[in-house]
Amino acid sequence: MDAIRASISEMEQEENRLLERRIRDYRAISQLTTQAFLILLFLSLALICVVYYLVNSDITSRKRAEIENLRLLQQVQTERGLLETVLRQMPAGVIIAEAPSGKLILGNQQVEQIWQHSFLVADNVEQYCEYKGFHQDGRPYNPQEWPLARSILSGEVVIEEEIDFLAGDGTRGTMLVSSAPIRNAAGNVTAGVVTFSDISDRKLAEKELRRREAELRFLNEALPVGIFKLDSQGNCTYTNSRAQEICGFTLEEALETGWRRFIHPDDTRQLWSQWLPAVAAHQEFCGEVRYLHRDGTVRFGRVKVAPLFSRSEAIGYVGTIEDITEIRAIEKMKSEFISVVSHELRTPLASIRGAVGLLSAGLLLDEPETAQEMLEIASLDTERLIRLVNDILDLERLESNKLTLVKRWCDAAATMRQAVESLQPVAVSYTHL
Repeated sequence: MDAIRASISEMEQEENRLLERRIRDYRAISQLTTQAFLILLFLSLALICVVYYLVNSDITSRKRAEIENLRLLQQVQTERGLLETVLRQMPAGVIIAEAPSGKLILGNQQVEQIWQHSFLVADNVEQYCEYKGFHQDGRPYNPQEWPLARSILSGEVVIEEEIDFLAGDGTRGTMLVSSAPIRNAAGNVTAGVVTFSDISDRKLAEKELRRREAELRFLNEALPVGIFKLDSQGNCTYTNSRAQEICGFTLEEALETGWRRFIHPDDTRQLWSQWLPAVAAHQEFCGEVRYLHRDGTVRFGRVKVAPLFSRSEAIGYVGTIEDITEIRAIEKMKSEFISVVSHELRTPLASIRGAVGLLSAGLLLDEPETAQEMLEIASLDTERLIRLVNDILDLERLESNKLTLVKRWCDAAATMRQAVESLQPVAVSYTHL
Protein backbone atom coordinates (compact mmCIF):
# COMPACT_ATOMS: atom_id res chain seq x y z
CA MET A 1 0.00 0.00 0.00
CA ASP A 2 2.77 2.26 0.87
CA ALA A 3 4.50 1.29 -2.24
CA ILE A 4 1.44 2.27 -4.19
CA ARG A 5 1.18 5.50 -2.37
CA ALA A 6 4.82 6.14 -2.96
CA SER A 7 4.34 5.43 -6.66
CA ILE A 8 1.32 7.66 -6.74
CA SER A 9 3.24 10.34 -4.94
CA GLU A 10 6.11 10.07 -7.38
CA MET A 11 3.68 10.19 -10.23
CA GLU A 12 2.06 13.26 -8.79
CA GLN A 13 5.38 14.86 -8.31
CA GLU A 14 6.39 13.98 -11.84
CA GLU A 15 3.12 15.39 -13.17
CA ASN A 16 3.65 18.50 -11.11
CA ARG A 17 7.12 18.85 -12.51
CA LEU A 18 5.77 18.32 -16.04
CA LEU A 19 2.97 20.75 -15.33
CA GLU A 20 5.37 23.31 -14.01
CA ARG A 21 7.60 22.77 -17.00
CA ARG A 22 4.61 23.17 -19.32
CA ILE A 23 3.57 26.25 -17.38
CA ARG A 24 7.07 27.67 -17.74
CA ASP A 25 7.09 26.75 -21.45
CA TYR A 26 3.65 28.29 -21.90
CA ARG A 27 4.73 31.41 -20.12
CA ALA A 28 7.84 31.57 -22.28
CA ILE A 29 5.79 31.04 -25.44
CA SER A 30 3.23 33.56 -24.20
CA GLN A 31 5.95 36.02 -23.44
CA LEU A 32 7.49 35.49 -26.90
CA THR A 33 4.07 35.82 -28.48
CA THR A 34 3.48 39.05 -26.59
CA GLN A 35 6.85 40.34 -27.58
CA ALA A 36 6.27 39.37 -31.23
CA PHE A 37 2.86 40.99 -31.12
CA LEU A 38 4.32 44.10 -29.65
CA ILE A 39 7.02 44.09 -32.28
CA LEU A 40 4.46 43.55 -35.02
CA LEU A 41 2.27 46.22 -33.50
CA PHE A 42 5.20 48.64 -33.39
CA LEU A 43 6.14 47.78 -36.94
CA SER A 44 2.54 48.21 -38.03
CA LEU A 45 2.36 51.54 -36.32
CA ALA A 46 5.65 52.56 -37.87
CA LEU A 47 4.45 51.38 -41.27
CA ILE A 48 1.21 53.28 -40.83
CA CYS A 49 3.17 56.37 -39.87
CA VAL A 50 5.43 55.99 -42.87
CA VAL A 51 2.49 55.40 -45.20
CA TYR A 52 0.68 58.34 -43.67
CA TYR A 53 3.72 60.50 -44.06
CA LEU A 54 4.23 59.42 -47.62
CA VAL A 55 0.58 59.89 -48.51
CA ASN A 56 0.48 63.21 -46.74
CA SER A 57 3.72 64.27 -48.45
CA ASP A 58 2.36 63.20 -51.82
CA ILE A 59 -0.83 65.12 -51.26
CA THR A 60 1.14 68.15 -50.10
CA SER A 61 3.44 67.94 -53.12
CA ARG A 62 0.48 67.67 -55.42
CA LYS A 63 -1.17 70.61 -53.74
CA ARG A 64 2.04 72.57 -53.97
CA ALA A 65 2.47 71.54 -57.60
CA GLU A 66 -1.12 72.50 -58.30
CA ILE A 67 -0.61 75.82 -56.55
CA GLU A 68 2.65 76.37 -58.41
CA ASN A 69 1.02 75.38 -61.70
CA LEU A 70 -1.84 77.72 -60.97
CA ARG A 71 0.61 80.50 -60.13
CA LEU A 72 2.58 79.83 -63.29
CA LEU A 73 -0.62 79.74 -65.33
CA GLN A 74 -1.70 83.06 -63.87
CA GLN A 75 1.76 84.46 -64.55
CA VAL A 76 1.67 83.19 -68.13
CA GLN A 77 -1.80 84.65 -68.60
CA THR A 78 -0.63 87.95 -67.14
CA GLU A 79 2.45 88.00 -69.34
CA ARG A 80 0.39 87.02 -72.39
CA GLY A 81 -2.06 89.78 -71.63
CA LEU A 82 0.83 92.19 -71.22
CA LEU A 83 2.36 90.92 -74.47
CA GLU A 84 -0.92 91.31 -76.32
CA THR A 85 -1.30 94.84 -74.93
CA VAL A 86 2.21 95.73 -76.06
CA LEU A 87 1.61 94.18 -79.48
CA ARG A 88 -1.62 96.14 -79.90
CA GLN A 89 0.22 99.39 -79.19
CA MET A 90 3.11 98.68 -81.54
CA PRO A 91 3.04 100.70 -84.79
CA ALA A 92 4.42 97.72 -86.73
CA GLY A 93 2.75 94.45 -87.56
CA VAL A 94 3.86 91.51 -85.38
CA ILE A 95 3.26 87.78 -85.87
CA ILE A 96 4.45 84.96 -83.61
CA ALA A 97 4.58 81.37 -84.85
CA GLU A 98 5.36 77.98 -83.30
CA ALA A 99 8.36 75.94 -84.32
CA PRO A 100 8.95 73.73 -86.18
CA SER A 101 5.40 73.61 -87.58
CA GLY A 102 5.20 77.31 -88.36
CA LYS A 103 1.68 77.62 -86.97
CA LEU A 104 0.70 81.27 -86.55
CA ILE A 105 -0.43 81.73 -82.96
CA LEU A 106 -0.55 85.47 -82.45
CA GLY A 107 -0.78 88.67 -84.47
CA ASN A 108 -1.64 92.26 -83.64
CA GLN A 109 -4.12 94.64 -85.27
CA GLN A 110 -1.46 96.26 -87.42
CA VAL A 111 -1.23 93.01 -89.38
CA GLU A 112 -4.81 93.47 -90.57
CA GLN A 113 -4.34 97.19 -91.23
CA ILE A 114 -1.24 96.62 -93.36
CA TRP A 115 -2.54 93.62 -95.28
CA GLN A 116 -6.08 95.05 -95.56
CA HIS A 117 -7.69 91.73 -94.64
CA SER A 118 -8.32 89.67 -91.51
CA PHE A 119 -5.53 87.72 -89.85
CA LEU A 120 -5.00 84.60 -91.97
CA VAL A 121 -4.49 81.61 -89.70
CA ALA A 122 -1.86 79.14 -90.94
CA ASP A 123 -1.22 75.75 -89.35
CA ASN A 124 2.08 75.23 -91.14
CA VAL A 125 4.65 77.00 -93.28
CA GLU A 126 3.11 75.79 -96.55
CA GLN A 127 0.00 77.83 -95.81
CA TYR A 128 2.04 81.06 -95.82
CA CYS A 129 1.22 81.17 -99.53
CA GLU A 130 -2.01 82.93 -98.51
CA TYR A 131 0.12 86.04 -98.04
CA LYS A 132 1.13 87.48 -101.44
CA GLY A 133 4.67 88.83 -101.44
CA PHE A 134 7.14 89.58 -104.22
CA HIS A 135 10.89 90.00 -104.54
CA GLN A 136 12.32 93.26 -105.85
CA ASP A 137 12.69 91.62 -109.29
CA GLY A 138 8.99 90.68 -109.29
CA ARG A 139 9.31 86.98 -108.39
CA PRO A 140 6.66 85.79 -105.90
CA TYR A 141 7.77 84.61 -102.47
CA ASN A 142 7.56 80.88 -101.88
CA PRO A 143 6.29 79.89 -98.40
CA GLN A 144 9.79 78.82 -97.28
CA GLU A 145 11.26 82.15 -98.47
CA TRP A 146 9.30 84.30 -96.05
CA PRO A 147 11.57 85.69 -93.30
CA LEU A 148 9.45 84.11 -90.55
CA ALA A 149 9.74 80.66 -92.20
CA ARG A 150 13.51 81.05 -92.54
CA SER A 151 13.84 82.00 -88.88
CA ILE A 152 11.79 78.99 -87.78
CA LEU A 153 13.28 76.43 -90.13
CA SER A 154 16.95 77.45 -90.09
CA GLY A 155 17.29 79.91 -87.21
CA GLU A 156 18.13 82.77 -89.59
CA VAL A 157 17.92 86.34 -88.33
CA VAL A 158 16.51 88.65 -91.02
CA ILE A 159 16.96 92.41 -90.68
CA GLU A 160 14.99 94.95 -92.73
CA GLU A 161 14.26 92.98 -95.86
CA GLU A 162 12.15 94.91 -98.39
CA ILE A 163 9.20 92.94 -99.74
CA ASP A 164 6.57 94.12 -102.21
CA PHE A 165 3.13 92.85 -101.29
CA LEU A 166 -0.39 92.64 -102.64
CA ALA A 167 -2.94 93.80 -100.06
CA GLY A 168 -6.43 92.46 -99.67
CA ASP A 169 -7.98 95.52 -101.33
CA GLY A 170 -5.90 94.94 -104.48
CA THR A 171 -3.37 97.69 -103.86
CA ARG A 172 0.36 97.06 -103.97
CA GLY A 173 2.88 98.32 -101.48
CA THR A 174 6.26 97.72 -99.91
CA MET A 175 7.00 96.52 -96.38
CA LEU A 176 10.19 96.38 -94.34
CA VAL A 177 10.44 92.97 -92.64
CA SER A 178 12.62 91.68 -89.79
CA SER A 179 12.41 88.28 -88.12
CA ALA A 180 14.26 86.20 -85.53
CA PRO A 181 13.99 82.76 -83.91
CA ILE A 182 13.01 82.27 -80.26
CA ARG A 183 15.18 79.68 -78.50
CA ASN A 184 14.82 77.81 -75.21
CA ALA A 185 17.51 77.29 -72.58
CA ALA A 186 18.92 74.38 -74.59
CA GLY A 187 19.27 76.57 -77.67
CA ASN A 188 16.52 74.87 -79.64
CA VAL A 189 14.19 76.98 -81.77
CA THR A 190 10.75 76.89 -80.18
CA ALA A 191 9.09 79.80 -81.96
CA GLY A 192 9.68 82.69 -84.31
CA VAL A 193 8.65 86.33 -84.39
CA VAL A 194 8.39 88.68 -87.36
CA THR A 195 7.82 92.43 -87.44
CA PHE A 196 6.98 94.47 -90.51
CA SER A 197 5.93 98.01 -91.34
CA ASP A 198 4.37 99.54 -94.43
CA ILE A 199 6.93 101.81 -96.13
CA SER A 200 4.92 102.37 -99.31
CA ASP A 201 4.61 106.11 -98.70
CA ARG A 202 8.31 106.36 -97.93
CA LYS A 203 9.19 104.45 -101.11
CA LEU A 204 6.99 106.76 -103.16
CA ALA A 205 8.63 109.77 -101.52
CA GLU A 206 12.08 108.32 -102.22
CA LYS A 207 11.09 107.66 -105.83
CA GLU A 208 9.84 111.22 -106.20
CA LEU A 209 12.99 112.52 -104.55
CA ARG A 210 15.16 110.49 -106.94
CA ARG A 211 13.14 111.81 -109.87
CA ARG A 212 13.58 115.39 -108.72
CA GLU A 213 17.26 114.82 -108.04
CA ALA A 214 17.65 113.38 -111.55
CA GLU A 215 15.83 116.37 -113.02
CA LEU A 216 17.94 118.76 -110.97
CA ARG A 217 21.11 116.90 -111.95
CA PHE A 218 20.09 117.00 -115.60
CA LEU A 219 19.24 120.70 -115.43
CA ASN A 220 22.43 121.34 -113.53
CA GLU A 221 24.50 119.69 -116.23
CA ALA A 222 22.43 121.01 -119.14
CA LEU A 223 22.38 124.64 -118.08
CA PRO A 224 24.55 126.90 -120.25
CA VAL A 225 25.91 128.57 -117.11
CA GLY A 226 28.29 127.16 -114.54
CA ILE A 227 27.07 126.47 -111.02
CA PHE A 228 29.24 126.27 -107.93
CA LYS A 229 28.73 126.09 -104.18
CA LEU A 230 30.88 127.45 -101.38
CA ASP A 231 30.73 126.90 -97.64
CA SER A 232 30.47 129.72 -95.12
CA GLN A 233 34.26 130.18 -95.24
CA GLY A 234 34.35 130.52 -99.01
CA ASN A 235 35.73 127.06 -99.66
CA CYS A 236 34.42 125.37 -102.79
CA THR A 237 32.36 122.22 -102.23
CA TYR A 238 30.83 121.67 -105.67
CA THR A 239 31.08 122.73 -109.32
CA ASN A 240 29.12 121.47 -112.27
CA SER A 241 30.67 120.45 -115.56
CA ARG A 242 29.88 123.77 -117.23
CA ALA A 243 31.72 125.71 -114.51
CA GLN A 244 34.69 123.39 -114.95
CA GLU A 245 34.57 123.93 -118.71
CA ILE A 246 34.46 127.72 -118.37
CA CYS A 247 37.18 128.07 -115.74
CA GLY A 248 39.40 125.26 -116.96
CA PHE A 249 39.64 123.28 -113.72
CA THR A 250 38.41 119.87 -112.60
CA LEU A 251 36.15 119.31 -109.62
CA GLU A 252 39.08 118.10 -107.54
CA GLU A 253 41.18 121.12 -108.52
CA ALA A 254 38.39 123.54 -107.61
CA LEU A 255 37.64 122.13 -104.14
CA GLU A 256 38.53 124.08 -101.03
CA THR A 257 40.51 127.13 -102.19
CA GLY A 258 41.83 125.57 -105.41
CA TRP A 259 39.48 127.63 -107.56
CA ARG A 260 41.39 130.80 -106.66
CA ARG A 261 44.49 129.64 -108.58
CA PHE A 262 42.62 129.97 -111.89
CA ILE A 263 41.75 133.65 -111.47
CA HIS A 264 43.83 136.05 -113.57
CA PRO A 265 46.50 137.65 -111.34
CA ASP A 266 45.53 141.13 -112.54
CA ASP A 267 41.96 140.62 -111.29
CA THR A 268 42.79 139.13 -107.89
CA ARG A 269 43.14 142.34 -105.89
CA GLN A 270 40.02 143.93 -107.33
CA LEU A 271 38.02 140.73 -106.87
CA TRP A 272 38.97 140.38 -103.20
CA SER A 273 38.21 144.03 -102.53
CA GLN A 274 34.62 143.37 -103.69
CA TRP A 275 34.18 139.75 -102.64
CA LEU A 276 35.35 139.88 -99.02
CA PRO A 277 33.04 142.75 -97.92
CA ALA A 278 30.09 140.99 -99.59
CA VAL A 279 30.88 137.77 -97.73
CA ALA A 280 31.27 139.59 -94.42
CA ALA A 281 27.88 141.26 -94.87
CA HIS A 282 26.19 138.12 -96.30
CA GLN A 283 25.23 140.03 -99.43
CA GLU A 284 25.02 139.12 -103.08
CA PHE A 285 28.07 139.59 -105.25
CA CYS A 286 28.17 140.27 -108.98
CA GLY A 287 31.19 140.97 -111.14
CA GLU A 288 33.27 140.03 -114.16
CA VAL A 289 36.36 137.88 -113.66
CA ARG A 290 39.06 136.68 -116.01
CA TYR A 291 40.16 133.05 -115.74
CA LEU A 292 43.38 131.42 -116.89
CA HIS A 293 42.13 128.36 -118.73
CA ARG A 294 44.19 125.20 -118.82
CA ASP A 295 44.40 125.48 -122.60
CA GLY A 296 46.33 128.74 -122.20
CA THR A 297 43.48 131.05 -123.17
CA VAL A 298 41.93 133.78 -121.06
CA ARG A 299 38.22 133.41 -120.45
CA PHE A 300 35.88 136.14 -119.29
CA GLY A 301 33.22 135.12 -116.77
CA ARG A 302 30.26 136.99 -115.32
CA VAL A 303 29.91 135.75 -111.72
CA LYS A 304 26.87 136.05 -109.46
CA VAL A 305 26.96 134.72 -105.88
CA ALA A 306 24.12 134.67 -103.33
CA PRO A 307 24.24 133.55 -99.67
CA LEU A 308 22.35 130.49 -98.41
CA PHE A 309 20.53 130.89 -95.11
CA SER A 310 19.23 128.38 -92.58
CA ARG A 311 17.28 129.87 -89.68
CA SER A 312 18.74 133.30 -90.38
CA GLU A 313 22.28 131.93 -90.36
CA ALA A 314 24.47 131.93 -93.46
CA ILE A 315 25.55 128.37 -94.14
CA GLY A 316 27.20 128.91 -97.51
CA TYR A 317 26.94 130.44 -100.95
CA VAL A 318 25.67 129.34 -104.32
CA GLY A 319 26.84 131.02 -107.48
CA THR A 320 26.62 131.00 -111.23
CA ILE A 321 29.27 131.82 -113.79
CA GLU A 322 28.49 132.70 -117.39
CA ASP A 323 31.12 132.54 -120.10
CA ILE A 324 31.07 135.98 -121.73
CA THR A 325 34.25 135.49 -123.73
CA GLU A 326 32.33 135.28 -126.98
CA ILE A 327 30.11 138.15 -125.90
CA ARG A 328 33.18 140.28 -125.30
CA ALA A 329 34.56 139.19 -128.68
CA ILE A 330 31.24 140.05 -130.35
CA GLU A 331 31.20 143.42 -128.64
CA LYS A 332 34.71 144.01 -129.94
CA MET A 333 33.61 142.93 -133.41
CA LYS A 334 30.67 145.28 -133.18
CA SER A 335 32.98 148.15 -132.30
CA GLU A 336 35.21 147.27 -135.20
CA PHE A 337 32.18 146.88 -137.43
CA ILE A 338 30.89 150.29 -136.42
CA SER A 339 34.31 151.74 -137.22
CA VAL A 340 34.34 150.01 -140.62
CA VAL A 341 30.75 151.05 -141.32
CA SER A 342 31.57 154.61 -140.40
CA HIS A 343 34.44 154.49 -142.85
CA GLU A 344 32.33 152.81 -145.51
CA LEU A 345 29.62 155.41 -145.06
CA ARG A 346 32.05 158.29 -145.20
CA THR A 347 33.69 157.00 -148.42
CA PRO A 348 30.61 157.14 -150.72
CA LEU A 349 29.43 160.31 -149.01
CA ALA A 350 32.80 161.89 -149.66
CA SER A 351 32.64 160.74 -153.28
CA ILE A 352 29.13 162.12 -153.73
CA ARG A 353 30.10 165.32 -151.95
CA GLY A 354 33.16 165.71 -154.22
CA ALA A 355 31.18 165.12 -157.41
CA VAL A 356 28.34 167.42 -156.39
CA GLY A 357 30.87 170.02 -155.24
CA LEU A 358 32.62 170.04 -158.62
CA LEU A 359 29.35 170.38 -160.46
CA SER A 360 27.95 173.05 -158.18
CA ALA A 361 31.19 175.10 -158.39
CA GLY A 362 30.95 175.16 -162.18
CA LEU A 363 34.39 173.71 -162.62
CA LEU A 364 33.16 171.23 -165.20
CA LEU A 365 31.04 173.54 -167.31
CA ASP A 366 33.55 173.32 -170.11
CA GLU A 367 33.86 169.56 -169.71
CA PRO A 368 30.38 168.16 -170.18
CA GLU A 369 31.64 164.61 -170.60
CA THR A 370 33.55 164.79 -167.31
CA ALA A 371 30.53 166.34 -165.63
CA GLN A 372 28.39 163.49 -166.89
CA GLU A 373 30.89 161.01 -165.47
CA MET A 374 30.74 162.81 -162.13
CA LEU A 375 26.97 162.51 -162.13
CA GLU A 376 27.19 158.80 -162.96
CA ILE A 377 29.77 158.27 -160.17
CA ALA A 378 27.55 160.17 -157.72
CA SER A 379 24.62 158.03 -158.81
CA LEU A 380 26.66 154.83 -158.36
CA ASP A 381 27.88 155.92 -154.94
CA THR A 382 24.34 156.77 -153.96
CA GLU A 383 23.28 153.26 -154.93
CA ARG A 384 26.29 151.89 -153.05
CA LEU A 385 25.29 153.90 -150.01
CA ILE A 386 21.76 152.55 -150.26
CA ARG A 387 23.14 148.99 -150.53
CA LEU A 388 25.38 149.59 -147.51
CA VAL A 389 22.47 150.84 -145.46
CA ASN A 390 20.43 147.84 -146.61
CA ASP A 391 23.33 145.55 -145.65
CA ILE A 392 23.38 147.07 -142.17
CA LEU A 393 19.64 146.51 -141.89
CA ASP A 394 20.13 142.95 -143.17
CA LEU A 395 22.77 142.34 -140.49
CA GLU A 396 20.30 143.53 -137.88
CA ARG A 397 17.71 141.15 -139.29
CA LEU A 398 20.30 138.35 -139.33
CA GLU A 399 20.97 138.85 -135.63
CA SER A 400 17.25 138.67 -134.92
CA ASN A 401 16.90 135.56 -137.15
CA LYS A 402 14.57 137.39 -139.50
CA LEU A 403 16.80 136.93 -142.57
CA THR A 404 18.65 133.99 -144.03
CA LEU A 405 22.03 134.77 -145.61
CA VAL A 406 22.46 133.32 -149.10
CA LYS A 407 26.13 133.06 -150.05
CA ARG A 408 27.32 133.33 -153.70
CA TRP A 409 30.51 133.76 -155.70
CA CYS A 410 31.56 137.25 -156.84
CA ASP A 411 34.05 138.72 -159.38
CA ALA A 412 36.91 140.12 -157.30
CA ALA A 413 38.27 142.18 -160.26
CA ALA A 414 34.90 143.82 -160.84
CA THR A 415 34.56 144.56 -157.14
CA MET A 416 38.00 146.18 -157.06
CA ARG A 417 37.19 148.18 -160.23
CA GLN A 418 34.01 149.42 -158.61
CA ALA A 419 35.94 150.50 -155.53
CA VAL A 420 38.46 152.45 -157.66
CA GLU A 421 35.68 154.15 -159.61
CA SER A 422 33.94 155.14 -156.43
CA LEU A 423 37.10 156.79 -155.14
CA GLN A 424 37.88 158.60 -158.41
CA PRO A 425 35.71 161.71 -157.64
CA VAL A 426 37.52 162.13 -154.37
CA ALA A 427 40.86 161.99 -156.17
CA VAL A 428 39.63 164.47 -158.79
CA SER A 429 38.39 166.83 -156.11
CA TYR A 430 41.76 166.79 -154.44
CA THR A 431 43.40 167.40 -157.87
CA HIS A 432 41.35 170.55 -158.47
CA LEU A 433 42.11 171.81 -155.01
